[in-house]
Amino acid sequence: MAPDGENFRALNAARLLSGAAEFTLDSLISKGYDRYLTAFETLLPPLFEAYGAAPDSVKKSLQQPIALLQKWDRRSAIHSVATTLAVEWGMRMASYAPRPKTSEEGTNAVGNIEAEIAHSTPEQKLRELQTIVLDLQQRYGSWKVEWGDICRYQRLTGKIIETYDDKLPSLPVGLVSSAFGALPSFQSRVMPGAKKRYGFSGNSFIAAVEFGKRVKAKTIVTGGESSDPASPHFSDQAALYLGGWFKDVLFYPEDVEKNTEKKYHPGAE
Repeated sequence: MAPDGENFRALNAARLLSGAAEFTLDSLISKGYDRYLTAFETLLPPLFEAYGAAPDSVKKSLQQPIALLQKWDRRSAIHSVATTLAVEWGMRMASYAPRPKTSEEGTNAVGNIEAEIAHSTPEQKLRELQTIVLDLQQRYGSWKVEWGDICRYQRLTGKIIETYDDKLPSLPVGLVSSAFGALPSFQSRVMPGAKKRYGFSGNSFIAAVEFGKRVKAKTIVTGGESSDPASPHFSDQAALYLGGWFKDVLFYPEDVEKNTEKKYHPGAE
């Protein structure tokens, strides 16, 4: 019903929702925050196959990284070194996909990743992983870097275009880009003047709604309701957003009254 091609996020959603009959708000949110990275079902097996046929010198240099990836459950997590290796390697592999001939072909994420695998040799797959290991070693002093140590959420000014600073407070993130199949999308990159990755795009306002005689809903927003850094509501939803812990929506007057912080009458100071 749309010109867009297939993507790994859709495949993950179909897997989660197939045969599901009943949901609560909490169980729906839980599925919406599923961190399984479907793309690595396609990406990793050819890498493992290439490693199995590699010379002993290559096997020795990649023994530990490959072992971590082989044991990985393909779910992103804050304390996962495998997530770091997989995402960094997966992003480098994108350069092997042929240039799309049409806009629709460009949206076919599944086909593009399959093309990356088909158009890269076993040696190239392994060399890209070796490059990632070396790059992590040089940037952070060790290649055994947990994803949450380098993937961060930071909100400093409330401006649409932020500046990022490794020395200032930030939160660890266990989420990754939906390009790899994650439902809760958090796109990050290394920003100018920084060594770590910071989020710049992805899920923003998210809602789960139950309709009935009384509407029930839970929502979360990327950081906070206010764009004023001095406000207590500037980043009070950030940790909840990253963890998938939603707040109740106050639909009805009695609920609003119970949670009122301040009342304002137009014309009054």
